Formats: sequence, C-alpha cells, structure tokens
Amino acid sequence: MLSNSSQKLSLSIAKKILIGFEHHYQNIKSASIEAKRCFEEREWQKIEDDSKLRLNFYDEQVDDFCKKLSLELKKQTLYGAKAEFNESPSMEKFNSEFWKNTKHIYIELITEHKQPELAETFYNSVFCRIFSRSFYNNQYIFTRPCVSLNYIDMDEPVIDSYFVEHGQLSEAFTSILDSYNFKCEFGNLSQDIQRLKEQLYSQMPRLDSEVLRFKLLVPLLSEENAPIL
Repeated sequence: MLSNSSQKLSLSIAKKILIGFEHHYQNIKSASIEAKRCFEEREWQKIEDDSKLRLNFYDEQVDDFCKKLSLELKKQTLYGAKAEFNESPSMEKFNSEFWKNTKHIYIELITEHKQPELAETFYNSVFCRIFSRSFYNNQYIFTRPCVSLNYIDMDEPVIDSYFVEHGQLSEAFTSILDSYNFKCEFGNLSQDIQRLKEQLYSQMPRLDSEVLRFKLLVPLLSEENAPIL
C-alpha cells in the first residue's frame, strides 16, 4: 500500500505525462496544418525540407520530455530514477507498486480523453525511454488498449482504411485526394494519379493479392482537429 505522499507523486507524474502528450499532439496538428498549406501554395522545397525535419519528430519530442521528467525522478531514487537519462536502473531501485499505481492513475485520466489510444502510446514511449526492457510488460505499460472506445465522444479517428480491388487503384487515389479538400486546383489530376501509381509500383513489387489496403490519416484539417501528415 502506497503512502499518501507516494499517491500524490504518482498522480503528479501521470499528469505530467499526459500534459507532455497534449503538447506533442498540438505540435503534430500544427505541423499538419502547415503541410496542407504548403501543398496548396505549391511550396515544394519547404515541403521537402519540413518532411526531413519530421522524420525524427516524435522521437525528439519524447526524448526532450523524458530528459525533463528524468530530472524530477532523479530526486526520487526510490521510484526508479536513474543517474543519467537512458542509463538502466537497477532492479532493487525500481518501485513496482509505484509504477503500477502511476499507470492506473493515467488510465483514469485518459478515460474521457478524445484520443486515448494515442495517449497510451505516448505513455509507453516515455516509460520505455526511461526504463529497461526488463519492465516492459502490461503491469507498467499498455501492451493492449485499456480504455474502451465504445462510449467515448472521441475526436474523429485519425486513421482511415481503403480496400482496393484489382484494377481500381486509380479510383481509390481519386477518392483519397478528394477527401483532403485541398483549396487548389490540380492541373491534371489523372496524370498526377498515374504518377502516384508509378511511384507505388516502383517502390514495391506488384502484389500477389488482388486486394490492396491503404491505411491513411483522416483529413481533419482545422486548428482544433488535424491529422498527422
């Protein structure tokens, strides 16, 4: 049984991780809005430069957050803090009950969250940056979703799926591009789609299956709700 002070610390850590996720999610949405604007304005070089910068965007944000969190954990050596970021803690310093409790509190915090699955993923990323593989199990991280999505008033899903029958790739690409509601005209949409098909087939062998599945980010491009491009 954790003491009152330990309970308060668990709550504090769980809240900080959730705030870290919210900050990351807002940064991603802002980047997505800017990506759409660049496409509409035909700023091709900026699109290329920004894409390179975003290759490690998630890892960099998680690392930055973990460095700050580690400084706080370092003061509480009983709870698994490490002398330096990315240094594996010893087993005897890891407080199992504390981190189980922190996860349970985090679950309570995200029960009404608009993006609980993404919030769980961020929690996993933070925990796995700070602690060694010895602790990677469902007691401390989310190896399966813990929040039921059936009764949550969620944001619109960020992932959409397209099942493409053999010979219908052009129609699928047309539907996908239409769904993004770009505020610009395509000079030659059929030619652009043909180029997309050529690029797809040049980068992957022709599929043996007659059904191709695309999982794409949903075009919810607004200040309040935007996808990750």
